[in-house]
Amino acid sequence: MHNLPEKGQATLLCFNHGNSLGDAIVLMATCPHVIRFCAKCTLWDIPFVGTLIRMSAAVPVYRRQEHGENAMGFNKDMFAKVYSSLGNGDWIGFSPEGMCNFQPHPEKFKDGVGHIALETVDRAVKNGNSDFKINIAPTVLLWTHRERFRSDALVRFLPKIQIGKEWLEIPDRKLAAKQIVQLLETTFHDNILNATSWDVIRRAITAARIHRPMGTAMSLSTYMYLLKGWTTILEVGSHDALNKALEDYQSLLDAAKLKDQRILRMENDSTKRPSVFRCVNIIIYRVFLSCCMLVVITPGLLLWIPMWYFLRKKEKELLIKGIGWVDSIAETKMMFSFLFVVFLLVALNVYAIPLLIYLWIVLRLYEEFMSSTRSTIGVYRLLLIDQQQLNVLVRERSRVRDLVIQATKDFPRTIATSILDESHDNIYSDKTSILAVVPRWWTNFNPLRRRKKDWNELLWFRDMCTMDYQKNDW
Repeated sequence: MHNLPEKGQATLLCFNHGNSLGDAIVLMATCPHVIRFCAKCTLWDIPFVGTLIRMSAAVPVYRRQEHGENAMGFNKDMFAKVYSSLGNGDWIGFSPEGMCNFQPHPEKFKDGVGHIALETVDRAVKNGNSDFKINIAPTVLLWTHRERFRSDALVRFLPKIQIGKEWLEIPDRKLAAKQIVQLLETTFHDNILNATSWDVIRRAITAARIHRPMGTAMSLSTYMYLLKGWTTILEVGSHDALNKALEDYQSLLDAAKLKDQRILRMENDSTKRPSVFRCVNIIIYRVFLSCCMLVVITPGLLLWIPMWYFLRKKEKELLIKGIGWVDSIAETKMMFSFLFVVFLLVALNVYAIPLLIYLWIVLRLYEEFMSSTRSTIGVYRLLLIDQQQLNVLVRERSRVRDLVIQATKDFPRTIATSILDESHDNIYSDKTSILAVVPRWWTNFNPLRRRKKDWNELLWFRDMCTMDYQKNDW
């Protein structure tokens, strides 16, 4: 937070844009200052959403893809509002990509941010304020599963870039704007995931789990840096053997429907699985716990099911339209869920508040129920798996672990330094056999949020080893 400019200082808050209205909501919730967002004008035409956007004092941007040659004329009013707001020391939210991007790599930044910054400074200097500076605040948004309920979101405010009158000394205004945007783009690329495909990130997740099998004992920020480091390594052609080994090992895990964490336990215990008595004991305990929670949440689940069914239907309709509509999924879920809550408040009047509290408890216990059931299924599969297949998994993990340890020498120094500064963890040291244990749920219960065992954990019965939405679901 210390990287953010102070209130009253003209600021362009620039963020990578991958989750439609979800990004704006998260930024408004975390940034201590009021942000006026620039957004595509078509949002103003959407029922209900348009009303919320209008109330937020956002500024409409007219894009060529909707308005063709008329866009420039329409945007004159937009630029006038932006220059006026910045001149008054306001904060403007802007996505340099100029679009909502769901791909695993950023789009090339457009030069608009640079032109806005230079024009604002130029106007201030001409009005006699030669000391005027505008701040560009690079803000990174990283989602584990942006379209999912309970996705984790990381907001990282990076050191500000200040633009003053010295930038006006560059005679070519277009060149100056391009240099500003290149500086901003470099800052972003050092802090966001940047892969040629989701398959690379999938392998990076497996490598990160083997390299540091600590689950959520490490912070989300450290985990994302770790993931970025492995993404960078795996993109290099000299690591073909590691890429193939990670792919083969993860495919074996998927076929066996087991998590790497369980194979690590076997590896640390010389391929010995827990005794049948211990497995049965764990299963009985977990089934009892799940049944108790199910009794409490079943009435509430019956109330939630119509909403979940409706959202699932809307989800499929958006996906049928193609990849370009994936970013609207989270937005649709948030919007209709909010309307559902409003409907309950209006329809039930004084009885709505206790019902909403109960429905919230249902969602929290449903998270615990899914986690407990997932653990039960994992132990059951471990009990049934053939010893020979288990031996193959353990041997394969040992082979991949050796390749991972060898590849750590190529871990980017800048990312390694960020991890060391943040968590005091030297990622070049061998901690591949450490297994962080999360406290039992009743000793660590939080009524607002469940403590996950893994940052990629979802409300599913199977392990999640990718961030790719399309391939996983449909």
